[in-house]
Amino acid sequence: MAMELIASREQMFIIGLLTLLGGLAIVTTHNVWQGWPTIITVFGWIFVVGGALRILFPDVVRSIQGAALDKSMLPARPSSAPGCATSATSREPLHPATAQRTLRPFRGVPEASG
Repeated sequence: MAMELIASREQMFIIGLLTLLGGLAIVTTHNVWQGWPTIITVFGWIFVVGGALRILFPDVVRSIQGAALDKSMLPARPSSAPGCATSATSREPLHPATAQRTLRPFRGVPEASG
């Protein structure tokens, strides 16, 4: 869905305009630079800059967003590593420390001796 939003210049312009207007609304109504409310003002300025960049340089922003969306956010599957144990039923990688152990049912907290 994200790739479709950045596919055309018109949609990028509309997204940039809405982001810019939202950021300007935050900055003009909440321009606080003391304490924790500064976070809201900083986000407002980020929206203003992001919206302006989307309007002024849509091709550059589209290439940056496309490159970010093409990269996988997940690491490589550990099961492809040599010596990595996997579950026999689901082929999910197991933690190396528990690959040889079986789970025992929980029987409560043992009482302290003494």
